[in-house]
Amino acid sequence: MSRPEEIVAIDLGTTNSEAAVVGSDGRVKLLKNRAGRKKTPTAIWFDKDGKVFGQQAKRMEKVEPDKVLFQFKPELDQDGNQFNVDSRKLGPVKLAQLFYQEIKDQAQERLGEEVNRAVLTIPAWFHQIGRETLKKGAEKAGFKVERILREPASASLAYALDTPLNREEKILVYDLGGGTFDTSVLVANEKDGRPDLKILGNRGDTSLGGRDFDRKILEEFFVEKFRQKHGTDPTDQKRVEAEWLERAKDLKEELSEADRSKDMLQADGEVVSVELTRREFADLINEEITRTVDILEELLNEVGIEKDELDRLVMVGGSSRIVPIREKVSKLVGLEQETGIDPDLAVVSGAALVAGTKADRTIRDENGVRVPLLAGEIKEVVSRGLGVKAYDPQTGEYYNEVLIEPGEPLRATGTEMFNPKEDDSDLVKITIVEGSSNNLEECRILKEGYKLSISNPRASNLVEIEVGLAINKDGLVEVIAETDDGDELREEFENPDLIDDGE
Repeated sequence: MSRPEEIVAIDLGTTNSEAAVVGSDGRVKLLKNRAGRKKTPTAIWFDKDGKVFGQQAKRMEKVEPDKVLFQFKPELDQDGNQFNVDSRKLGPVKLAQLFYQEIKDQAQERLGEEVNRAVLTIPAWFHQIGRETLKKGAEKAGFKVERILREPASASLAYALDTPLNREEKILVYDLGGGTFDTSVLVANEKDGRPDLKILGNRGDTSLGGRDFDRKILEEFFVEKFRQKHGTDPTDQKRVEAEWLERAKDLKEELSEADRSKDMLQADGEVVSVELTRREFADLINEEITRTVDILEELLNEVGIEKDELDRLVMVGGSSRIVPIREKVSKLVGLEQETGIDPDLAVVSGAALVAGTKADRTIRDENGVRVPLLAGEIKEVVSRGLGVKAYDPQTGEYYNEVLIEPGEPLRATGTEMFNPKEDDSDLVKITIVEGSSNNLEECRILKEGYKLSISNPRASNLVEIEVGLAINKDGLVEVIAETDDGDELREEFENPDLIDDGE
């Protein structure tokens, strides 16, 4: 009997990325990189001899900052973004492809076999643009994408397997990584001895994370201390800025273990000694901490759950280790955070369980007991509303006709009947909108220019057009439009802003 084909789980993070599979013993196996580490810095150095990834690339940011891309994941979720590095321009898909290809190559070396299938994880609050970018990047790297999992759901699955459920439980996931923040509420149960997870709602901020804390230390502490003593700000030099950001990150991480941390900063032949206490650090990042708590409370209100109804608090992402954050979130919900799994590795571990079941692997818990786990047991929901741009003849204004509301289960659909704006139209253009507000200014235009031909033009009130949107299990969109004469448009979402040039 042939061995089943391997499916690798990949968590492309802002600061570090990880890959994992389910091993022959039925347990999650983190794949180490060439340096023997489980975490690979999400950094690329464009050296004159080629591209270098990981720890060495991250180090070179201090030496050749113009040739290094690091912590670029949040920017993959922005429209029309391009990355300038070493006099080149890279589109977001190309950049994602490069890093997925590196993970693929390292996984194949570690496993000793070809790997062509993957389960990806993404922030729950990513827009369609970010989801599409990561999927296309992985496909261009040679992967068949078996499933895309929201990071909080994936982490919850890992914790649910690590600590068996005894009854239905409501879980709050607080996921604060290097560049993105997600929070989700799930209902977890056991069904036939296996975890059964249903997401009730997601919220977040795709541009908030640990790198913001590093920059706060740099700009409001390091620079101020140096300016007080020497009267200058040397961080206008990219090498100094890169080195001091790395020192700020080290200081931040040390404050998770100690009440205070010291360092010595050097620039332009001048030196200054600095000391930062945990209390000072908490004050420094209070605005960002408050922002995450506000988002968390908005989510609880949205899904209609009181804090005292929560049974578990799962905190993942490297920045969740920061003591003032742990303390504030725990105090807010009245729960201690779950322990037992590395917060940095929870997301990829949960995704590996899904990948393992898709590869027909037997999953076993810590005691070696077989766990009947199925990928379909993570029931995810739509994070952001979707609609179409519509015209109101009464007001003469355009608005967003929401077809799919947030909170609907994935594989969601929504339809509405419309008429052409003008009489005798032989072509109708359809614009897809991301957002739950009717006000277009509060939404994001996903794509303009879907074209539906009208075979029998006539008075607009005599032409009925049914427009539908469908979201598949990976959160990707399909557009469907039909007239009563049988004219039809059916396309998968393709964003024209995913520029894929470079090299």
